[in-house]
Amino acid sequence: MPACTICNNPGAKSCAGCKSTAYCSVECQLTDWPQHKILCRSFRNFAERPADQPNVRRAIFFPCVLPDGSRATKPFLVWLDTEMTHGFEMPDHEPFLRLPGDGDYGGGMHVEIIRGNNLRGGVYKDRSLQLITRDFVPDGRAYQCNQSIMGIGGGAWNDYPGPVLATTMAGTDFDPKFYQDIDLVDFRDVVDWFQHWREGFGSAVDGIGSNTKFAKEHVIDRLRRNLRGIRANCQADVDSGRPPLEVVSVPARFPLYSIGDAPTSFWEVLDGLPCLMANIEPYKSSSRTNEAAKMNRHPVIDAMYTDLNPESPTWGQCDKYWRGKQGSFLIVDRQRNHLWTSVLQHFYTFFRDWIKPRMDEAESVEEREAFIDLLESEGSEEFNRMLDLDDEISEKDLSDGFRDHFFE
Repeated sequence: MPACTICNNPGAKSCAGCKSTAYCSVECQLTDWPQHKILCRSFRNFAERPADQPNVRRAIFFPCVLPDGSRATKPFLVWLDTEMTHGFEMPDHEPFLRLPGDGDYGGGMHVEIIRGNNLRGGVYKDRSLQLITRDFVPDGRAYQCNQSIMGIGGGAWNDYPGPVLATTMAGTDFDPKFYQDIDLVDFRDVVDWFQHWREGFGSAVDGIGSNTKFAKEHVIDRLRRNLRGIRANCQADVDSGRPPLEVVSVPARFPLYSIGDAPTSFWEVLDGLPCLMANIEPYKSSSRTNEAAKMNRHPVIDAMYTDLNPESPTWGQCDKYWRGKQGSFLIVDRQRNHLWTSVLQHFYTFFRDWIKPRMDEAESVEEREAFIDLLESEGSEEFNRMLDLDDEISEKDLSDGFRDHFFE
């Protein structure tokens, strides 16, 4: 069975759409999805080489501008013509690297070789990736900042200039002779390379750039690991056999760590609740009644997103936006630490016994503001005292306790 595209674990299942990538868990699949979805559907149209073009190879093109002159925002798959010359397969890269009004472009190119990905699996054993770029990029923001690279999360530290053609070569020799079709596992490696590229240093995931102290401490050691997250399952998932709180392995590169939703009410005022969360695999029911929606929200989510605005008419209730969210939620630690089930258990107990009664008693704006001050001081102390008891309570007891609390 194939290895996981994200963490390289064996026994992964192939993507149902493209059959090119594979994932060992939902969390790994969701980690890849923001970039993978760009090419997943179109890959099926490039699965087989055209019968009348035996010398073409599948490649991925990152344009700066489109033929109509507009700026490109994402890469796409292309067929690259090749020709055997002196025992080497040579690519016809010029049509892809030419820019509008480029009459004097002589076809000069620069080649960057990617020989591995230190975020998953290390050095390649059977192939090399090749990034073909122009040897000269004219001035102009459209050319100096490739938006299609930014569209995959690249260019975080520096703009990457000019169009880029990503290809795959067979073998790991210093100068491989033959090209082969690029696939979407290779695309993931190209994504990681661009996301961690710095001008003058290269990419932090391969080559010289990966040997720097910065790359080892802030990229490889930090992002190559998997972290413990918690899936808060809705009633529908619990009825299907999943536990109310399910421990899951979450790649440190999971998008939630960068763009996740924080419960802006409690995490700002309650010290010790460093959570980010995202709605996952929403329960699809033919019934859209309020009762069905209520049944398929997890109680801890309602608690975390309780409205703490003293002037709001929904004070003490789940925020309106989140009330419309059904299904299960993935919860992680915003600092990329392991998240323990006991943190959520303690929070819900604290919310039920300490927070909610006081919120219900606070009727005026002044009383509500006084409660917020109390929560920041005495409330945080009480909550952290509960967290300090973690070593005395087993994870199994906490998990069973959650079932008793929520789904009787």
